[in-house]
Amino acid sequence: VVIEDNSIQWVTADSPSKATAMGIEIVGGEEGVSSDIKLTNNEITISGDAGNMYGIDCYSNPWDYDGAIVNLRVQGNKITLNGNGFVEGIYLSRVIDSEVSANTIAIESTGGNAYGVGTDNIHDVNVEGNTISATTTAEGKKAAGINLYQSDINEKANDITVSGATAQEIKSDSESVVYALVDEDNYDQFFDAEGKYINEAENITLADLSNKDITFDSPVNVKGALGTKLTNMTIKLTADASGSRISDLTFVYEGDDLSWYHGVIDVLSGAKDIAISNNVLDITATNAGGTAMAIYLSGDIGDGLISNITISENEINMKGTAQYLYAVDAISNSWSSDDTAVIGIDAYNNKINLEGPYYVAGFYLSHTADSNIHDNLITGLVTGTGSGVAYGIASDCASKMIYDNNVIDLAADSSGSTVYGIQAAPSYGGTPSTDITVTNNDITVSGASAIGVGINGGNSTIKDNTIDVTAADNETIESISTADTVGTGNSGVKLTGGANADVSGNYINTNQNNMDLAGAGSGTKVGSNYVKEYIEKEGNPDLPSAPKATSSTVQSATVTADPNGKSKTQNIAITVKDANGNPVAGQTIQVYVNGVLKTVKTNDKGVATLAVPYKAGGTVSLVASFNGATGLLGSSATGKLTVKKNAVKIAAKTKKVKKSKAKKAKVKFTLKVGKTVLKKKAVTIKINKKTYKAKTNAKGIVTFKVKLPKKAKKYKYTVKFAGDNFNKAKTFKGKLTVK
Repeated sequence: VVIEDNSIQWVTADSPSKATAMGIEIVGGEEGVSSDIKLTNNEITISGDAGNMYGIDCYSNPWDYDGAIVNLRVQGNKITLNGNGFVEGIYLSRVIDSEVSANTIAIESTGGNAYGVGTDNIHDVNVEGNTISATTTAEGKKAAGINLYQSDINEKANDITVSGATAQEIKSDSESVVYALVDEDNYDQFFDAEGKYINEAENITLADLSNKDITFDSPVNVKGALGTKLTNMTIKLTADASGSRISDLTFVYEGDDLSWYHGVIDVLSGAKDIAISNNVLDITATNAGGTAMAIYLSGDIGDGLISNITISENEINMKGTAQYLYAVDAISNSWSSDDTAVIGIDAYNNKINLEGPYYVAGFYLSHTADSNIHDNLITGLVTGTGSGVAYGIASDCASKMIYDNNVIDLAADSSGSTVYGIQAAPSYGGTPSTDITVTNNDITVSGASAIGVGINGGNSTIKDNTIDVTAADNETIESISTADTVGTGNSGVKLTGGANADVSGNYINTNQNNMDLAGAGSGTKVGSNYVKEYIEKEGNPDLPSAPKATSSTVQSATVTADPNGKSKTQNIAITVKDANGNPVAGQTIQVYVNGVLKTVKTNDKGVATLAVPYKAGGTVSLVASFNGATGLLGSSATGKLTVKKNAVKIAAKTKKVKKSKAKKAKVKFTLKVGKTVLKKKAVTIKINKKTYKAKTNAKGIVTFKVKLPKKAKKYKYTVKFAGDNFNKAKTFKGKLTVK
């Protein structure tokens, strides 16, 4: 919708003081989000005594519907308001991804607050280049150019003049954030010639910028403006930038300037409490034979330790001719020392895709400790013809690391390639990695040498992973190996050195079959793993049997809502059996009831019973999952609880009335469902061309006070109950005799 070039002039002199006057009103909410609306070059002039006066009013219905209005453009309007109550030039509530720019707003109140632009729960809205004058002459009232409530805006180059008992150019509550909007036009107000940040703003939004290397040495909250990108840009965070957040930026990088010591986002020695979230990094590295990194953590021992780094929800795509491609690289600047240089990485929900000629790595973590890499998707391909290497997650000289619930899919085309899903190796000085936990990962690797999980170190735990290994050269694959090298070879799991490893509960699928447990460290446990092709082809009785399939069923049922809206429950049975029809007893079942998680346990008959709550008519969705157990595969099933509405009966209690001196008569009806009366239900009657409204009482009786017709005769009427969440609509027609 485009509303432009209109002139709106309104004098509200005759309006009551509590009335509201609006030049343009935009509403969105439950009945539909309002989007893609332009309000441009309109001239709005309102004056008078309306209690509330808005030039442009944009809000949600109901009031708390987030994102009610999207992509609103309010540009180039002239708004003049003069009133004696609350006056606001532009009001934005529950608006996102929008722009208010180049408007001229002049407002004045003699009896209330005056706000040029007012907000309530708006996000990612640019407020730029407006000329705002806000004045109140009332004692104790407030004037503000921009008034923020629980909102964040990107603010740039607004010319604001305010006057009043309490006057602020920008007024905000504790939950609001004003981001300074930075683009090519005002870049030099924020960064010097060398790219060092020189502004005092702690919150900034970067719009379209290109060919700049910028450095922050103070805590900042940096985000990207909607629909913009940073082209061939890099960001550095020094130790003095600890506590910073980098989010919602889109990087497009193509070139040969990245190196071993320089990524697109660099976290330098001593930095801590950094969050890098929800960014997109598209990198094409053309430095043939060189190195490119998307996110680079360059720590050191002592005061140079990097700590508490969150890397989440990022999308990283890397390709090109660079010899080494790292999505996330953590290193120690002191290669000669085996001390920890990076501690406390929490990396989750990142999507990483790599394609390079020689060496690719989703995460490479060197001299790193106490970190959790979980719930990431990592895909990669080595395309070169030489001795390529691909890592999903690699580490050296690492300790107390958790790698959990990642999906890793890697391949290498060349005959000399090595592919690791997850690897932990010693440092260059020979210090092994220790206390590595690898759980619940889904790993697929393919190459001349392919290893699902390879660990060189002690106290490792490798449990409940699904590992699929394909050897491109069709060599023998060891499903589990504790041989004395962790280098090339083909294994689902390969352990080297160290004691007290626990390898259990893994599902390993290979295209060749062998298990080599020679040289296992003391305390190593290998058991309860399912090696698919080894068991199927060899039938070794000493290995555990293949897990049995299971099937789950969820009972569906139909019930009727309580007529007066009381909550009820219905028992639903979930049954789990194995492939032979035997009950699966004593197992936990997860049941999502309309998306809300419940848990129950099966009894000796493999049946779990859940009391499902219901109230209104409709359908309750049921999704049950058995996640498997030792010797049993998981299964799931769906069902539903159908809640029917009631049929309503309306009966007339009043059939005749006598004309008297009274101008109105009482006409009564009852509303019932079976023998149950309906309480506090809205009902209408139409009689003699007039409609009356009333509600039923505690006895289900509705009483209408109808105006008596002048003539004595029979009058047709229609009584309607519109229905509600529990009962169907009902229409009752009859005749009322007037004597």
